[in-house]
Order: sequence, then structure tokens, then C-alpha cells
Amino acid sequence: MYSFASHPLTSLVHDEPLYARHLHTSPHITRPYKEELLKSQPHFESVDACLEVLTQHSTNPSKPIIFHKHMAKQAHLLSLAAHAASATTSSNSNSVKHKDILTKHKHIILLRDPMKVIQSWSAAVAAGSAPTTTLEEIGLADLVSLQSTLSNTGAWGGSNVAVVDSHNLINDAENTLTAIMNKFQLPFDPSMLKWKSGPKPFDGCWASSWYSGVHASTGWSPAEKDVLPSTYAKVDPILLPLYKTCLPLYTLLRSYSIIHPAAKYCDVSQLQEDPRNEKSLYFVGSSGSPGALYPRDLASMVPYDSAVQGGDGVWEGVRIYRNKIFKFERHLKRLFDSAHALNFKNPHTPTEVKDAVFRTLAANNIRDGGHIRLTLTRGIKCTSSMNPKFNVYGTTLIVAAEFKPTQGRTTYNNTTGVKLITASGRRNGPDLVDSKIHHNNLINNIIPKIQANNAGAADALMLGIDGFVSETNACNIFCVRDGVLCTPHADYCLPGITRESILLIGKELGIEVKEGRFSLVEFMTADEVFTTGTMGELTPVYEIDGRQIADGKGAGPVTKRLQEVYKDCPEREGWSTPIPEFV
Repeated sequence: MYSFASHPLTSLVHDEPLYARHLHTSPHITRPYKEELLKSQPHFESVDACLEVLTQHSTNPSKPIIFHKHMAKQAHLLSLAAHAASATTSSNSNSVKHKDILTKHKHIILLRDPMKVIQSWSAAVAAGSAPTTTLEEIGLADLVSLQSTLSNTGAWGGSNVAVVDSHNLINDAENTLTAIMNKFQLPFDPSMLKWKSGPKPFDGCWASSWYSGVHASTGWSPAEKDVLPSTYAKVDPILLPLYKTCLPLYTLLRSYSIIHPAAKYCDVSQLQEDPRNEKSLYFVGSSGSPGALYPRDLASMVPYDSAVQGGDGVWEGVRIYRNKIFKFERHLKRLFDSAHALNFKNPHTPTEVKDAVFRTLAANNIRDGGHIRLTLTRGIKCTSSMNPKFNVYGTTLIVAAEFKPTQGRTTYNNTTGVKLITASGRRNGPDLVDSKIHHNNLINNIIPKIQANNAGAADALMLGIDGFVSETNACNIFCVRDGVLCTPHADYCLPGITRESILLIGKELGIEVKEGRFSLVEFMTADEVFTTGTMGELTPVYEIDGRQIADGKGAGPVTKRLQEVYKDCPEREGWSTPIPEFV
């Protein structure tokens, strides 16, 4: 409120003009300043009079902004949702005013972490100065309703609602205020960042009870970084059920924040493949439960899940082609083989997994050009521990589906190819963690990938403990030597499903196929080298550790033949699972 009051284009500020009406219609609410407030806002006796105040226009053309501050719990007095449907057609005076509020006014929804609000109430409850609070007092349910109503009516009057998290405003006031003004096509002014200390003439009569902190301030001053508070607030256990109710509402509203709640340290648009993925839904559920679909931007982690506690889970990546899930049954078998090897108890059934996958694909309308990441964890623990005996809730299933091309920023270039480096570490063998368990603990792969990123390479080639080539950090690898298609034994590497398909196709084409032990030099001096994987299919390699492979021009003749045949494999009988109809 003080920021807008400081703006040179603001002519008038109203501090909670609906407050008196709210107290008048809620006789059970007591406030020490109630009588004074009712006298100071004589328009409280009718909604018509309130609407007159809210819809007045500035009489000063050089100062067109009139700012109204409200509490969420007061907004229901206007019944905006009820008027939204009729406001477009009704011509009576009040309906026109409701329409003006819905479509012509600009609305800022300011959020505050409900834990901090409840902690404030908790302190007041402990001191005996306030009764226990309610969802109505917190106001989040009203804010959700407001945001929904205003967003749905935005088509009439443009983009008229901005959701702002108080954390962003406190810690980065200038950028947050600039974002608000830009959204409403109004100029930001540096004067919004400061004001004179002390009471203001437009403050409500309750200011002495609530505004002491802001009266002492002279502007926005972000909290000092790397300085911890000297004290931390407790929470009365009696208020925890209220917090549990408030949190999903706050999380939902926060996802609409004009400045995203998660810090972004790079331009995400340069990394994402498809803007449709921003609106994607993902599935999460425990075995024996129906699970649920969650918006991508409401993602959260359960701190007691085994995947969080110890990387204790198994996973599969699956491709969607032309209304089919490629090699779905084969991927499911490997998923459950891995879960069995890790002794998961009370896991999901294959039918439950399939149902979750189909529900997720339907919700995102993905029938082609997609990729699914299936994750099955040992499940949620009843207490923080490495010990699987504390996993008493069954497994956790996560289905993340995205639109993702086979060649792109998150995969590879299958025409010109990629370059590799050799990782400094070794691929773990079956004496450590058997690669035939497709597990989530991928640190053995991630460290080489970091090395590849730092070297400007696509991936890192990993050797087994005896120094022979195993695979890359992400894919199986093949080379062609004198017409023979060669790939390492699956001693250290994952026996990949795409690898399995290429071995079969090679034999069908009459190409001699050989699994064996191959040194790094044999790959560097090969006629062709390519990698295989579900995500990127067949990707030629033109360089390893600075050594050019053959002519260095990408896919060789054998690679091209295999690529050509592989692209039609989803149509082979028994190789794919049809996706059910979406209705």
C-alpha cells in the first residue's frame, strides 16, 4: 500500500474500505476499534455504497491510479464469483459496477507463508490475547476463490490479476514491483521503494494496533543475507491441522506467482524442449492407493521417501511413437526385475503401473513424440533411516510424461553426431552394484556427465575396472570394425533395451554381430561408432578424446542402415503397446 501511495501517478489510497462492512455483517467479531471504524466508514451499511467507493474514478488526469487495500476475508462481501456470469449481460447499475471491478480494475493478490501467519497467531494464543484462528481469518480459501474468478474473467478485460509472494517482495522489492507494473502496463517508479516513516493520513483507525513495524520503516529493506535470526517461532500443536489445510492452498496460489517461487539461475526456455510441458501433469501414488495427478509446478518431495533418503528406487525411460508405447512390456519386466532384486515389499502391480501411465498420458494428451520417466521407489519410511524395515507403506510410483523429440537439447544430434571424452572414474561392476539393476542411485553416471559437460562433450565414455570400454554415462555403445558390429559384453554396462533391438536388427540385416571386450583404442580406430538409448535412439560419434572417428562426418553406412530400420520398429507386431483412446 505504501509503495503505491508513493507512486507519482496515485491520486487516492483507501485502506480496507470494506472493513466496516465486514464487521457490520459479522457481529461475532470483536475489535477494540470497532465503533471508531464504523464511524469512519459510513458507507458500510449497504453493498451499493461500498461499490460507489470502489468504482470511483480519479478526478486528476495526471494521477489516474486509485489504490484499494483489502483483506481476503472481506472480499466475499462483493460476491464477485456470483456476479461473474451475469455481469456481461446485465445492465443494472450494480452489475455494471461488478463488471468494472472484475474486468477494468487491476488486482494484486499478496501471499504470505501460512506458517508465518499461524506462528504469529500461535504467539498471541499463548499470550492469551487472541482466540485460536480459523481458515477464514487466514484468508487463503478466499484468495483461491478470488484468483479463480479473476482469472476466468480476464478474457473480458485483459490480464487483470497478479499473484505476488511476500517473500519475493521483501527480498527483491524492485524487481517484484517492476514485474507487477509491467503486467498492468503501468510505469514503475523508484519512489515506490521508499516512504517517510510514521503514520499516514490514509491509514485506517486500526493502524496503531497493527502498523507499528511499517510505521518505523522508510522503505523496502531486504533481509541481510547469510545472517540467521536470533530466535525462531514455535507453533502451538493445536494450530497444526489448520496449517495442513492452508498449505495446499498457499502452494496452489504460489504456483501462479508473477515471479516464480523457485530461483532460476539460467534461462530455462533455452533448456526446455516444448512449452506444452510447462502445463504437464505427473502421477504420484503409493501401492494400493489410486494415486493422483499433480501439476508440474506443484511438485514437492516427501522427505521420508526412500528415493530422497538414499536414492533407493528403480526407473525406466519409455518412448511414445504414433499412438504406441515402444517396448512397454520389456521395460516393465526390467522395472519389476530390478525391484525384485532390491527386495521391494508390497510393490505396485504391473496393472497399476500401466493404469497410472495411461492416466498420465491422457491427462497430458500425449500420443506421439513423447517420453515417460517411470520411477518406483521402495516407498515412504515411517522415520528417517536407511533401514528398509521402516518402509511400511508400500512402494511409491511416479510417472512423469513429457513431449520430447528424439533429437534436441535434452538428447543428441543423430545426423552430425556427438563427441565423447573418457571418464576419469570407472563403471561399477557386479561386485559393487550390478548394472543389471536399473536403480536410481546414479552418482556413478552423473560425475562422468559433469566431466563431459565441463569438456564440452555430449557424454563420457566409461571403462570397466579392467580398462575395457563399458558404455557411456547414459547409453550403450557400438562400433563397426571391418563390417563387424561390435559392442561390449554386459558385464559392467546395462544390457539396454535399445541395445538388444540393435543386436537383433543387425543379425536380420546379415551384419556380423560380436559382443566382446574392446579397448578404448579399438573404438578410437573404428570405422564407425554410435551410441544407443531409449531417449536418443542411435547417435553417431565423430570424436573420442580429440581423436576423429573415420572421416568425422557423422553416421556411417552401417549406422544409417540401422537407423533407417529402427525408426519403423514401433510398428512391428508385438514390439509396442497401443495407447487406449482418450475421451
